[in-house]
Amino acid sequence: MIILTTSEKRGLLFIAVVLLVAFLVEWMRPGSMQNDLYDYTLSDSLFDVLSSDTLNIEFSGKPAKNDGIKNEPVTRAFAQKIDINHASDTELTRLPGIGPKTAAKIVAYRHQNGLFRKVDDLIKVDRIGPKTLKKLKPYLTVSR
Repeated sequence: MIILTTSEKRGLLFIAVVLLVAFLVEWMRPGSMQNDLYDYTLSDSLFDVLSSDTLNIEFSGKPAKNDGIKNEPVTRAFAQKIDINHASDTELTRLPGIGPKTAAKIVAYRHQNGLFRKVDDLIKVDRIGPKTLKKLKPYLTVSR
């Protein structure tokens, strides 16, 4: 059994209170509990867009410089453009902003109306507007 003097008890109590107050101040500070050492949003967005077999870029962990092109790492990741006339719905879901429903609509439109003549014809598909088309154009091609 450890016997403490009154001044030792006060010292331990003081240290405990200081630690408790420090913890509470840190805990109440907005955003203090998140880990700011690494920003995972860029890598998460890459994996949402691409499957692991098409990811062919070096990732340094730092966001790329924005030279007026959004998603620069994604642009470099596509070694080959996707042909909307022959791509399966699985391949189409690799495109940014294209989910399974929209991919199925593209394939259905292609079967009902024939092959696309140009990439801009994709706007005729339900669920694809001008903004989506603009975002997709760098990744698409059309062949016969």
